[in-house]
Amino acid sequence: MRQFYVNGYYPSGNPRSVDGFEPSAALVKATLIHSTEVLDGLIYLFSKHEWYPLIMKDEDPKYKFALMNQYFQGFGRINLENVFEPDAGLYIPYKKDRSIKTGQLHKFCMRVKSAKKPFKVTLTWTDPPSSPAARINLVNDLDLIVVSPDDTKHFGNGQNSPIGVKRIEPDYVNNVEQVFLNGMHPGKYLVVVRGRAVPFGPQPYALIMSGDIETSTDCHDYDDNGIPQVVNEYRNTMYVMIILCGLVIPVLALVVFYFYFQYRKLIKKYRRGGEELLEEEEF
Repeated sequence: MRQFYVNGYYPSGNPRSVDGFEPSAALVKATLIHSTEVLDGLIYLFSKHEWYPLIMKDEDPKYKFALMNQYFQGFGRINLENVFEPDAGLYIPYKKDRSIKTGQLHKFCMRVKSAKKPFKVTLTWTDPPSSPAARINLVNDLDLIVVSPDDTKHFGNGQNSPIGVKRIEPDYVNNVEQVFLNGMHPGKYLVVVRGRAVPFGPQPYALIMSGDIETSTDCHDYDDNGIPQVVNEYRNTMYVMIILCGLVIPVLALVVFYFYFQYRKLIKKYRRGGEELLEEEEF
């Protein structure tokens, strides 16, 4: 895989020293994962003593159990012909990993000329080491979002990927994200890499695309940084609650202090009155 890049096989398919470059670990990993293809067939589960399909069928209740499709094969079987062949349509925006910070957006406008090849996008990055005590071990969180011509947002590792998880928000667990669009309509697709949370940045990343594609301009932009509206509603509600708490808590604190001091005054008054009664009784 490394030799493919070092000897300059990309992008012409023939060795050219002028095209050679040293690939990063993230780019090698991205290329391997990008070359995968999903396997069909059956797998024998010893826990159930039965054969199950590698490609799960949600409509069949027989196959609804705890293990998910990605448990069996992940992104699928590596087949380097899917990236090495000259007609693979491989496109790498940057030979050297580009870096991104929190809140930054890197956008790539691509025109899909035909649906004869799937449009595939793979994003990988070498994440910094995590704490063993962390609940989620991902440190620097990047998002992959592909916006189709009809403004539909496809998130990395979502329904349109070999993982096949139905997502309404970006993946915040893995440092590999992929979008796989098969049989899509020709048109302009916006590929977005978003630095969602990069505490130890800037974070270099590798991005690979393939299909019957070419670079373009004037893609449809997307709003709210690619976050679905339902997520923004929750976020806006959270902001409103924070503001209300910031306003209400000081008022409540003043009210509590007011009644506390009134209570102290009354206690002192009754104690003083009790002492005066005791003095009168002594006389």
